[in-house]
Amino acid sequence: MRFLSHMIAQAGGRRGMSAPHSSDLTSVVAVALLIMMTVAGSDASILKLVHRYSNRKGSSKEGGRKGGMSEEHWQVLLRHDKLRHRHSPINAVNFPLEGSYDPTVAGLYYTKIDLGTPLKSYLVQVDTGSDVMWVNCKPCTGCPQKNAFGGPMNIYDPKKSSTMSMVGCSDKLCAIGEQAQEAFCTLNKTCGYSFQYGDGTITQGQYLRDELKYTQLDGNNSRENTTMNIIFGCSFSQSGSLANEETIVDGLIGFGQLDLSIPSQLAAQGKTPRKFAHCLEGEAGGGGILVVGEVAASGLKYTPIVPNLNHYNVNLRSLAVNGVILSIDASLFTSGPDSGVIFDSGTTFTYLPQRVYDVFVKAIIEASTAQHILSQQDICFVVTNSLDASFPYVSLNFKVASMQLKPRHYLLQKSNIQYSFVVHGLDAF
Repeated sequence: MRFLSHMIAQAGGRRGMSAPHSSDLTSVVAVALLIMMTVAGSDASILKLVHRYSNRKGSSKEGGRKGGMSEEHWQVLLRHDKLRHRHSPINAVNFPLEGSYDPTVAGLYYTKIDLGTPLKSYLVQVDTGSDVMWVNCKPCTGCPQKNAFGGPMNIYDPKKSSTMSMVGCSDKLCAIGEQAQEAFCTLNKTCGYSFQYGDGTITQGQYLRDELKYTQLDGNNSRENTTMNIIFGCSFSQSGSLANEETIVDGLIGFGQLDLSIPSQLAAQGKTPRKFAHCLEGEAGGGGILVVGEVAASGLKYTPIVPNLNHYNVNLRSLAVNGVILSIDASLFTSGPDSGVIFDSGTTFTYLPQRVYDVFVKAIIEASTAQHILSQQDICFVVTNSLDASFPYVSLNFKVASMQLKPRHYLLQKSNIQYSFVVHGLDAF
């Protein structure tokens, strides 16, 4: 499935926020679908479009409905298009995406980055809920020796990269990071950080500059390998799940809205527009798409991002089961600084306010023909028929667009015949 991922974003519970920003969310939904977003959102307007050459001699307009287009006008348009293509900038950066929604196989999505001189590769978890890219750094306290896939942990060694430089407190991005509480000035005048994520884990380190290798794409789908100088985090202390080799890779890449995120740094250097597309593949193969910049795709439905908030909030209007809208107070989905419906690829499961969750589960049970049981405080279903025949479909009704989920998108197989929800209820997050 190309645009859904079992109502799951990514694993690790990394709803990325620095410690001062960590706060309870009254409504959190981590839904993995293709997100194409401009970081600075705005309302759409309808304009009358007139082609700049529509009044040229020989144009279709001059000829009328039966007049057609002259050869002269045809050549004018061809010359114009060739000139545009010759000067159009390369405007997209591709990051190969791997991983899976399934928590039994780590339950995270990640990409590979190449950093430093000489280049060294690192696997980093993709997190739309935080801004900073960081990798485990030498020496590191609490860093596991292996990653979630059993391979050795790759540790960045600042002394072994000839293009590495320290980031001082006077650096512009450090000053911006301080304002956003994503950086602080250390006693030795270097730029440091300490982040506490939504699951209570903590990473600490200092900011460095080095060369990041990446693949740029243009409108003709040609590829070019190039590098750019970026600020990233060098983490020398990990705790919580970040120190657990079953749930961690070499680091994390933040795709949030603030200036320290990779999309923002690419845009600031004129490499790409400040946009990205993120598609998490929900079927057994996993993987997906992660592209920064312009993406041409057809058949997509869009819902606007709520502007002027730190996260990618969207307007969820209602939930429906088999087309019947559930009786839920819509104010529970209202977006604010510490509330609302958020797309977060750093969170494995979908979380609903307890009141919403209770109504949702009750509707699924009533519409299902499968036997339900309580197993270790989880509601499970014993399924002897096909999922589609045993369970209803669910609709998430966003502003402008709706998203339909089949049973396999909100249920997770726990054994040959048992399934449980990948949606969880909680009073606070």
